[in-house]
Amino acid sequence: MTRREKWRHAFALGEDYKEVVTAEDEKLLDAFARAIVKRGMAAPALLWFISLRPMSFIGASIFQAAEFLFKDFALEIFIQKHLMPEFEHGAFVRAVEKRRGFDRLIELIEQHEAASQEEMRQARMERKRKRQEKG
Repeated sequence: MTRREKWRHAFALGEDYKEVVTAEDEKLLDAFARAIVKRGMAAPALLWFISLRPMSFIGASIFQAAEFLFKDFALEIFIQKHLMPEFEHGAFVRAVEKRRGFDRLIELIEQHEAASQEEMRQARMERKRKRQEKG
């Protein structure tokens, strides 16, 4: 990528730069969203990600520039150990630096949280039904 293309990419708006969330990005974002919801952290994660949405590209760029700090750093080790064993710093940065990728992560967290809430509601209804049958 030439310097001119990099600058064009950095300041692209609207249709100037068409971002595509690849299947690989989707898989990574889905796994990350599932891990967040599984641990009951959807609400704080959504608050965090939605508040950072306007700066997603800048934040991802800083995260990528500081990759040498995060390699084998406590944050990456924590994510790999507790959230996603397959977490790869570079792939995650590439996925969230795209506005559509960042938005997709938010959508996936919301979808998985809604599904989780529905499962919990169904389980409560089933327990209630069983109690009523006993009593």
